[in-house]
Amino acid sequence: MKLPLLVAVVLATLATPARPQPPIRAKLMGTPRLGKPAPAITLPALTAAECRAPSAECRASEFRLTSELGNVLVLAFGGRPDPALKIDWAALSKRADSLGSPRVVLVGVIRGGTREAQALAASLGRSLKVLADSGGRVHRQFGVGDRDRDWTIFVVADDGTLVARERLNTLADGAWWAVVSAAVRKGFTAGSR
Repeated sequence: MKLPLLVAVVLATLATPARPQPPIRAKLMGTPRLGKPAPAITLPALTAAECRAPSAECRASEFRLTSELGNVLVLAFGGRPDPALKIDWAALSKRADSLGSPRVVLVGVIRGGTREAQALAASLGRSLKVLADSGGRVHRQFGVGDRDRDWTIFVVADDGTLVARERLNTLADGAWWAVVSAAVRKGFTAGSR
């Protein structure tokens, strides 16, 4: 007696028209807009001072964009730290070591884990912070695609707003630094120089 009742309930449920569901809207991360606040990020950070050799055990510190307010940040998204980009990473590190201003922070963001960031940081200059974005979340927040092989550089003003975005094929020739330096100068808000 119970089985026919159960079959009737199941058939009645299947025959009842379903309510139309609202369409699911995907939220695209896209490139943040210039003049607007930079997306808040928190990632593991490593430097050569913390990791003297790739085999050495080192502990990543935590990098928070909000903790860097008061400094001008240069965020360089360079993809994975593969050998083909070694010259570019070296050029970025050289600029970090020669900035001359403690209020300008140069940060390299890789699409890799802390082990990759540790190996890269150990091979580079002391001033460059290497952030490990293993899941690519921060890359997506800044509109840098998963297959993007170009460098994308953002300059974040000392008040946290984005003042520049540059896409570059290479950092090896050094011409990119003139463009970034001009953006860095714009990154100091009035009265903070």
